[in-house]
Amino acid sequence: MKSNSRVVAALVAIGALLTSACGTEPSALQTIPSEQAIPSELATTDPTIQRATAAFPEALPEGVQWPRTGIDLSDPAVNPGQGRIVGYPEMQDDFIAGYWLCSWMDVYLEAVDEQDLEKRNEAVTNIGRYTSLPVSQKYLSNPEDFDSSITTPAQNGDIALLSEFYDSSCSVYRSNQPAESTG
Repeated sequence: MKSNSRVVAALVAIGALLTSACGTEPSALQTIPSEQAIPSELATTDPTIQRATAAFPEALPEGVQWPRTGIDLSDPAVNPGQGRIVGYPEMQDDFIAGYWLCSWMDVYLEAVDEQDLEKRNEAVTNIGRYTSLPVSQKYLSNPEDFDSSITTPAQNGDIALLSEFYDSSCSVYRSNQPAESTG
């Protein structure tokens, strides 16, 4: 088993990516589409977000929508201590993958609270797909650490690290969901 400090470092890096990776440049951030099929009223949104959302290979959980508002990374309340975010080609894809991951973590935590084994199994199956997504394969430095510290324990009913990750890394997702649906 890998050391806890290495796992924690990997989780912190993943969390930083999920909470900050949502635009190629802070000045270019606009509205993020709310549906997988881009509605016409959002035709003026950032085309990289539109592309990433429309092309994302996995489905969101039932009742969950893509974020409705953009994020201003120049706002210290949104991006404390991060400095200027430097973009990379698939930054929007990475953001969408992280948002999707957070949505399934929310479903998992809700299923645990409700003692709904079928819903929990569906959620953990989807969480397990995160490290095999093309963008995760390209940018996630230690997918094995994520799987061994988040996915495998969740499959075995241990929610501690998943819950900690969700609490620290899924604020964008949580802020875009009705209060009663977040874990």
